[in-house]
Amino acid sequence: MATRKVSELAMKVDSKPGELTRVLTGLSQKGVNAIAFCGFNSLESKEAFIMIVPDKEDKAKKVADELGLNAQMNSVVAVTGEAGKGAGAKLAQKLWDAGINIEYAYASTPGSGPSTAIFKVPDADAAIAALKRR
Repeated sequence: MATRKVSELAMKVDSKPGELTRVLTGLSQKGVNAIAFCGFNSLESKEAFIMIVPDKEDKAKKVADELGLNAQMNSVVAVTGEAGKGAGAKLAQKLWDAGINIEYAYASTPGSGPSTAIFKVPDADAAIAALKRR
C-alpha cells in the first residue's frame, strides 16, 4: 500500500451545468492531469464544490487563477492499494483508532486491483503514520 501526502486543488463554483467540464478542460489543455477529483452541490446555496488532485500542483493552481477561480491548495492523504471487500473500512478504522477526524474522503475502485482513496484530515502527517501502522 502506497500512502503519501499530495496536494488537492479545492474551489467553490456556481452550481450550474458545465462547471466541472470547464475546470477539468482548462487543466487538461494546459497539460495538467487530474489523478482524482470529486464534486458536489451544496443543498443550502447555489454553490458547488470541486476538489482535484492534480499531477502538477503549481501549474494547476496557476491554471485555476487564470480561469478566475478562487482555489486553494490543501494537503490530503492519498492511499493506493488493493481494492476489495472492506478495504475502505479498514483505512477509516485506522484513522478512527488514531483519533483522526476525516473531514471528507473520496475514492474509486474497479472492484479488484489497485484503487486510490483520498482523505482530507486535519494533520496529513499523523494520518500517514496511522495508516502505515499494522
